[in-house]
Amino acid sequence: MNEVYIYRLFGSKEALYEAAFATLDMEMYDAIRLGLKKIGGFEKHTKEKLYEFFLLAWQFVLKNEDRCRYYVRYYYSVYFKGESLEKHQRHFDAIVEKFRPLFIEEADVKAIMQSIFNALLDFAVRVYNGVLENNEINIPHIFNVLYGMMVTYLKNPEKIGSDSQLI
Repeated sequence: MNEVYIYRLFGSKEALYEAAFATLDMEMYDAIRLGLKKIGGFEKHTKEKLYEFFLLAWQFVLKNEDRCRYYVRYYYSVYFKGESLEKHQRHFDAIVEKFRPLFIEEADVKAIMQSIFNALLDFAVRVYNGVLENNEINIPHIFNVLYGMMVTYLKNPEKIGSDSQLI
């Protein structure tokens, strides 16, 4: 594909980057929605359900290394603004609302979920770069780090983890 054709289709290199990110962001959003549907909600055994959800999200991210690397590069670039940011926020806000019932009223659920999302991407990049192994020891460790970011703000956290052996 030559540069003239790209400019004819997208108008600019930035528009091409934005379109690629929008596609990947929608894939991520769909994978998260599907993961939430597969676990069937958080009414019972929340920690176990969160772990189930984490495993689905983790597998999705790791099986799409090239796509995820691009996603991370764009997400943290100067290009991630304007329409890209607005579309991403709409998707992200919809996901936050699915998790909101787990948290106490005072919690800034969006900030918590953003921190967890960023940490998940960071762990994935560490695996891609060979700094961290994706194995039976590290997977629960990664979950525990992410879970630790939210446990203070969960409704009834003592009930949530009381019958769990994940940590």
